[in-house]
Amino acid sequence: MGELLTRSGLGPIGASVGLHLGLFGLLVFGISFDTSPAVPPMPRAIEAVIVDESLVQREMEKLELQEKADEEAARQRRQEAEDARRKAEEETARLQRLEKERVQAEQDKKTREEAEQQRRVRLEKERKEAEAKEAQERKAREEAEKQRIAELERKRKEEEARLAKIREEQRKAEEARKAEEKRQREAEEARIKAQRQEELRLAMAEEERRIQAEEAGLLAQYKAIIQQRVQRNWIRPPEAQAGLQCEVFVSQIPGGEVVGVRFGQCNGDEVVRRSIETAVMRASPLPPPPDPSLFERNLVFDFKPE
Repeated sequence: MGELLTRSGLGPIGASVGLHLGLFGLLVFGISFDTSPAVPPMPRAIEAVIVDESLVQREMEKLELQEKADEEAARQRRQEAEDARRKAEEETARLQRLEKERVQAEQDKKTREEAEQQRRVRLEKERKEAEAKEAQERKAREEAEKQRIAELERKRKEEEARLAKIREEQRKAEEARKAEEKRQREAEEARIKAQRQEELRLAMAEEERRIQAEEAGLLAQYKAIIQQRVQRNWIRPPEAQAGLQCEVFVSQIPGGEVVGVRFGQCNGDEVVRRSIETAVMRASPLPPPPDPSLFERNLVFDFKPE
């Protein structure tokens, strides 16, 4: 009966209520198919009805619990079905996503392979171009090196020729220099020889004049004049004793200027010598000799004061 009520369009709860009401009606009113006249109910029958109502109530409660359990089981089945449907949809979406990723991966792989192939082709082309360029540059370098070596060889030969010419010019210049030096040396030797001969002639003539002057007493006269001039400029110190005699060496330059005084044998002490040296320096410049041939740079005379 419950299935009929459910199929009729009522919900599970409505069907349950209708079922319970039907059972309640059967229990309370009863169903009789007997066509005999109705008999007034007896009191005993009323007690039975009361007992049956409590039983119906318990039965209805059991039925409600069963309905609720069935409803919960149906809800769970619907939930499980929904979960299964959702999982199936998710799995389908996952599989579609995986398929899409697989297709994309294959496409990416193909794209990478094509790019790699293109890269290899490009690298191979670049390699061949680089090798060709390197070969061309190497050939150009070799040609340039040959030209450079040829140019260096040409310059070397030119330099050798220039150096040979310079050496030849230097050799000729050296020979000319040596010839000039020889000529100048010979000329100088001839000049020196002539000069020496002239000097010798003049010296011999001077010596001759000196000898003649000495023989004429002019040298003694010259020394006596110097002796007198020095003596006039001499201040006799107390240490000078009688019989003083000193050999005096006088260095003079042309013009009679005295440039040095020293002593030979002298019987005077240091004070006396300094006084004589002072007198000689005071007498400077010395008088010229009566004959120029008698001039001596280093003159010697005896200082013997009167």
